[in-house]
Amino acid sequence: MTLASAQLALVLLILSISAHAQPSQCPALSHIDGSKRSASACRCGSDLKNVTLTPPKGFTLKAACDLKKWSEADKSFVIIPPRRAVNLDRYDQYGNSSIGNYYFQGHLRMDGLLRFEPSDGGDLIFLPSQPVRMPQTTIEPYFRSFILIPFGQDSTFNVTKSIRTLGCAEAHAEIVIHDVIVIGNDSEEAGVYPRRLEVLRISSYKPCNRN
Repeated sequence: MTLASAQLALVLLILSISAHAQPSQCPALSHIDGSKRSASACRCGSDLKNVTLTPPKGFTLKAACDLKKWSEADKSFVIIPPRRAVNLDRYDQYGNSSIGNYYFQGHLRMDGLLRFEPSDGGDLIFLPSQPVRMPQTTIEPYFRSFILIPFGQDSTFNVTKSIRTLGCAEAHAEIVIHDVIVIGNDSEEAGVYPRRLEVLRISSYKPCNRN
């Protein structure tokens, strides 16, 4: 396991725990980039009342962690105080979005394309055939694809050894996602990670269409 994947696994675990915690128990994302974080870095439960972040239709925000905004004076992202009201939907006057990590629960049913192609960003992604129903917010671009690694790509999504030899393979699928973690920053791990999902149907894999 690489350092990046180990850090990502820790982030997923911490966010999973925080989604079921009381506000006073929300843990910090302490190792997402190798540095320590404040124990108050996560908001959940009633602490989300002053957080504006519009999810996809069918999802509800359950936790928001490690929130930062861009500071023109510091030329860097600075921590947003835990109880300060924040609108994460909007870009600031300079075109910058706030960053953070978010946990959503709900029901999202989609048709789309499974693409297996080993890379630093993940071996298997899901590309919806239609845009996810949500406003054009700062997190909307993340929902244009779903990173399915490291969630059991061999058994759940029928990625066999013969498929792996193709280098790049695609299959049409219909899935239902029940919860996701969004890592919303400019790191290599940024993206949407489903935690619980159902595969309703999946076609046979074929070599990727490069046209």
